[in-house]
Amino acid sequence: MYDRRETDVSFRYLSRLAQDLDVDRCLIGGWAVYYTVSSLYSAEIGREYLGSRDIDIGLPDVVAFGGVSEYILGKLGFERLSFRYVRQLDYETGRELSKEEARELPTHMVVPMYIDLLLPSVGPETRGTLGFTPPDEQLLKVVFEERGQTRKVRMGNLPVPVPSPPLLLAMKVHSVGTRGMEHKRVKDLCDIAALCLYSGESMDSVIQAASAWLDASKVQKGRRAITAEDKKQAVSATGIADGTLSALLERIGLQ
Repeated sequence: MYDRRETDVSFRYLSRLAQDLDVDRCLIGGWAVYYTVSSLYSAEIGREYLGSRDIDIGLPDVVAFGGVSEYILGKLGFERLSFRYVRQLDYETGRELSKEEARELPTHMVVPMYIDLLLPSVGPETRGTLGFTPPDEQLLKVVFEERGQTRKVRMGNLPVPVPSPPLLLAMKVHSVGTRGMEHKRVKDLCDIAALCLYSGESMDSVIQAASAWLDASKVQKGRRAITAEDKKQAVSATGIADGTLSALLERIGLQ
């Protein structure tokens, strides 16, 4: 779905974050799915699973958030744009661009690289401490407070924590109905299908465990948001059969 040049650049920053951050954290989002399913997916489908363009990191509290934010701004040279962190890159070379360089290039030649930091919950005191309101992912509370709800994946020689497959699935199911951009809905559908089929756990056990955390209103919102074209594109992007995708979406309540 994403150009290899974009995912390669994203991986470059992800590798630095994985190597340099010495705080309690958890990789979530598309890269967490990639490392959860890539081995079994590539063995069955015969190609690499879809990489991600954005980087999403879950953090347990405001103190950890502040430290990681400082690293992203100071060491990686990103800027804060609302609640996100962004760095403008040259599409052809992946070179980091100054503001002036980015303004001088055509829009299609500039790739905005985003990092999102998420907390289990946010409130007025969060904004008071950080100066802005970051996004929240309520299921991170489970990640950081309940034993056995993470697994370690390997990025080269680095062990990186990610949520368990059922937790990742629940996060993705909650996410798909909030996506305003079609390509992000399609990517969520791809990730949902891959987690059900290639996490190393049976589809039945992953869906059953995820159901304990699913919010019925968010599932309904996702069901209304997903279009026939979204499903068609997800089938094309993953190589997963249309009937298989439809069956697992029906099991989850998204169809």
